[in-house]
Amino acid sequence: MDDFSSVIDASQPMAHLIDFFCYRGAPRNNDRDNPLLVLVNHGYVVGFSPKTLQPAWSAYRVGETKTDVGVQPIESWYARPHSYYDDPRLPPEYQIGTGTFKKSSVEGTDKPLDVGHMTPNYAIAQQFGPLAQMETFFMSNMSPQSRNLNQGYWRIMEENIVDLYRKESDHIWIVSGPIFKPQLGSIRRRRGKLRIPIPSHYFLVAVGFDTKNRKEVVALKISQDADRDIFKYSQLTSVATIEKETKLRLFSQQSDSVHRKFITKTDKNALWDKLARNLEQLNQPSTEDT
Repeated sequence: MDDFSSVIDASQPMAHLIDFFCYRGAPRNNDRDNPLLVLVNHGYVVGFSPKTLQPAWSAYRVGETKTDVGVQPIESWYARPHSYYDDPRLPPEYQIGTGTFKKSSVEGTDKPLDVGHMTPNYAIAQQFGPLAQMETFFMSNMSPQSRNLNQGYWRIMEENIVDLYRKESDHIWIVSGPIFKPQLGSIRRRRGKLRIPIPSHYFLVAVGFDTKNRKEVVALKISQDADRDIFKYSQLTSVATIEKETKLRLFSQQSDSVHRKFITKTDKNALWDKLARNLEQLNQPSTEDT
């Protein structure tokens, strides 16, 4: 089957990094009406959609580290950048500007919206250092996320994955992106010349290994309504369902027979148990919350 994706010219010299960040290959795009531009960074890779002006997918990998990269002691961690950046590798007509998503520019929803990282600053800063961290602030890595989701569930899940796996002799691969079923509305940019659709949900797919080195997969469909009430708004689903709703084929290098078995799993496996246990602890209200 054809892949309606292409590595953008400026990323060709780094195309060899794609398989480092994508488990069994970059997602294959089966949607001929939505060709994707692949952007390779020093800590993650993005399949950018000129149609939606945001990532269709963003992928990264977290592994054990004895110390966080270049940030010892903890007080000297490289500070979170103050600004977002248009991605200069994209043609100008696909650059949406670096401002936040102001309420006055939003149509179709009254949700306050944040500029939401698909691959997290938190993970990449600790795994790959400050240059790679800066690249997570390209707008090509951003999607309009509800404030409750971005500052609640999504942040907690991102931190959970990093805090678990940087301490273990293991790796975990993550791919995430938006789902537009239905589209919640749109954001006007450039005096209405550009319209950025607002997703209804996000997907997050994690692949890891159990203690016997067997592959495990967790697929989540997460509502824009999600906040700290993690298990109410998170739907454990199958990769097959995610693929149907996004027109992507994840793990594109798998044989068809292996892929069919892998993508239909919805069980609460050891990988999910590990993530869920840690999420429950992180989700406990702090003394400041109460």
